[in-house]
Amino acid sequence: MLRSILIFGLLFSVNTWSKCSSDIALKAQGFKVHTKNFQKYFSQAEKRLEQDQEQFIDDLSGTIYSSVASQMVTIHSFDYLLSPQSVMFGDIVFMETFYGKTPVEVRWFDNGQKHLAYNSEVQNCATNTIPFAVNALL
Repeated sequence: MLRSILIFGLLFSVNTWSKCSSDIALKAQGFKVHTKNFQKYFSQAEKRLEQDQEQFIDDLSGTIYSSVASQMVTIHSFDYLLSPQSVMFGDIVFMETFYGKTPVEVRWFDNGQKHLAYNSEVQNCATNTIPFAVNALL
């Protein structure tokens, strides 16, 4: 019985890790990963961008294939002009499905912390775009 429990635990851990290796990699990069209340975080980021839009510049836009969402997603990154690029490059990132424009993920920098939240109705883990630079969200 104990052996069965240990084997089940090991298989569950490996399966969980392989499904959400992007969450683990992003946490290792200093992200706080929010797995609940996605719409709240997405709306807050949109509101911040809208309220202070003269201080944000369109930084990067493009389309990638997300194996986590199993579809094409569009990415829109905005840089906050008041945060030095040596501290953070790209302060808000929105990801949406390419065809339906359904929100998939949002990443943001706030008070020295990198955050991300993802839509669990579309994907079970964070999009597997891991930043190459420590001071970046994408």
